[in-house]
Amino acid sequence: IEGSVYAGDAPSVLEEGKAVRVATGAPLPSGADAVVKVEVALIEGDELTGPRVERGKYVLFRGSDVQRGEGLDEGSVLDERSMALAAACTSMVEVVRAPRVGVLSSGKEILTGMMADTNGPLVCGLLRTLGAQPVHLGVLPDEPEAIQSMLDAACDGVDVLITTGGASVGERDYVWRMLERTLFRGVSIRPGKPLALGYLHDTPLVCLPGKPLGTYTAMRLVVSHLFCTQRMRVCTAQIDRAVHIPRDGFQYVLYGFLSKGTFSPMNVVNGKYSVSVASTMLSGVLCDGYVLAEGSLEKGESVDVFLM
Repeated sequence: IEGSVYAGDAPSVLEEGKAVRVATGAPLPSGADAVVKVEVALIEGDELTGPRVERGKYVLFRGSDVQRGEGLDEGSVLDERSMALAAACTSMVEVVRAPRVGVLSSGKEILTGMMADTNGPLVCGLLRTLGAQPVHLGVLPDEPEAIQSMLDAACDGVDVLITTGGASVGERDYVWRMLERTLFRGVSIRPGKPLALGYLHDTPLVCLPGKPLGTYTAMRLVVSHLFCTQRMRVCTAQIDRAVHIPRDGFQYVLYGFLSKGTFSPMNVVNGKYSVSVASTMLSGVLCDGYVLAEGSLEKGESVDVFLM
């Protein structure tokens, strides 16, 4: 045994038949080709003996944990994990400016304080996880002229405008009607169907549904793709009950809870998924995850659960 190497020491050169003590985090000396764990090493004075060790044992080569071509995709948000990876690979990362997104809730019941504005904070929070800079700009009333005036003013100084509510087919659902150019209106997802996207004065305008879980679903499954590449966390579980899902061209989103490998969907009554009730349930945002289904599910069936 010839000395010790600690983290921060300059790499040394090791001759054949020699050994050196290496602390965790220190580089192996040039010429070293295996590591013997101290737990199994037998040391007497400066002599090392112990179990037979193969060449390359416990040796990690520089860059071996991340291969060329792996890592961060273009459009990824630099969260704490990706920033650590980027820091290990390069000192400079080319990024784009975080988009400034104006958020407007809508509804007389919110404007007058009869009902709390839950969608505004929900959308703003989701936007932050997508790398955007949300700005809550207020609450739209249920009056076409006032809505038009507020939306016109809101277009200044933002890259994207998002509204919640006023996107369905109700008599006072005026917001989506303010689109000057509509790209699409309605998606084949339940909850979250009344979603519209278009332009107002060359500013992208997203009209989200007003029901809380409908808002969350539309943001998570559709609108998020306007901003970044999401890292979806998925696990497999067994569903704890049979759920009837009509094959009507919609993708149904079942929210529920995980426990010991079992997924329990909420708002399933007598085997039927009550999607209209589920979409209004703010408590749905407290679920562990959701399952995407385009047909009925049998009890005990293995399902992919997208974690929230």
